[in-house]
Amino acid sequence: MNLIKNWLPLIFSVLFICACSNPPAEEQSGENLEASTPMATPNDIIGKWELVEGYRNGRLTESLTDTYFEFFMEGNMRTNLGTVGDSDYILKDNIIAQSNDRFSVDYTIEEFGDSTLVLSMIMRNFPFLLKLKRVAPEEAEVVQ
Repeated sequence: MNLIKNWLPLIFSVLFICACSNPPAEEQSGENLEASTPMATPNDIIGKWELVEGYRNGRLTESLTDTYFEFFMEGNMRTNLGTVGDSDYILKDNIIAQSNDRFSVDYTIEEFGDSTLVLSMIMRNFPFLLKLKRVAPEEAEVVQ
């Protein structure tokens, strides 16, 4: 009986410490991912975005120079990547699905902020990473 009295406070202390510890890694990573990567909504991406840096197959490439994306309210977009012209798009979770009669591609939003948008995609079996910056509305009007 004395042995139980001596060990009981230690057992309760260990149980208390375990109960107050951090959640399992699976729960932590999901919570941290949501907190660190804000999801973009269709209203968030509306406007013109210009390429800052483009990577093809993990290497910086100059072949994407002058690439732009322009997103409109009605689910329409315009880009000069792949095929020039207007397309429809749907934004669901972190995927922008672009489609028109000649071209379809899914862009994954890797990062999003007020003035930055990082997209990844696969085109012709090559991975691409596109780092874009938002064009101020007055700048976009001058360019058109």
